[in-house]
Amino acid sequence: MKRGFTLTELVIALVILALLVTVFAGGIKNTTRSAKYAEVRDAVNHIFKGVYEFARDVGRYPNNLRELVNGSGITGWRGTYVSIQVNSNGIAEKGGVRIGYRIYSGNTSCGNLNNRPALIIYGKGNDVVLQRYLENYCLVRSGNNLIVVLR
Repeated sequence: MKRGFTLTELVIALVILALLVTVFAGGIKNTTRSAKYAEVRDAVNHIFKGVYEFARDVGRYPNNLRELVNGSGITGWRGTYVSIQVNSNGIAEKGGVRIGYRIYSGNTSCGNLNNRPALIIYGKGNDVVLQRYLENYCLVRSGNNLIVVLR
C-alpha cells in the first residue's frame, strides 16, 4: 500500500488554504478600516464640541483649528479646547485622514446652512463607508473632499 497524497489532493488542499487566507485577510483589512473611521468620527465629534465651547467662551467661532489649541491673545480663551495636534497649516490628522476647518455657508440637502462651522475631510468625498460613520452630520461633497456640517 502506498502512503502519501496524490497531486490532486495536494492542489485541492492548497486551493482551500488560499481561500481561507484571502477571507481572513479581507476581514482584518475591514476591521482596521472600521477602527480608523471610528477614530475619525470621534475626532469630528471632539472638534465640534471644542468649536462650540470656544464660541461660548469667546463669543465667536474660531477662525481655524489652531485657535482651539493655542489661543494666546484671544479674549475669553480658557484653555485648550481639543486634544489633537494641529499643524501650522491648521490641519489635524486622525486615522490617516486629514481634517481642516472653515465656516460654511450654502444650500445643501440638509437645508440652508449659513455661517456654520464645518470640517473638511480631505480626499474622502467619494468614501461611502466613511459617510456612514458620519451620518449624524450634514455631508456635502466638494470635489474629492467631504465637508461635514452640524445639522
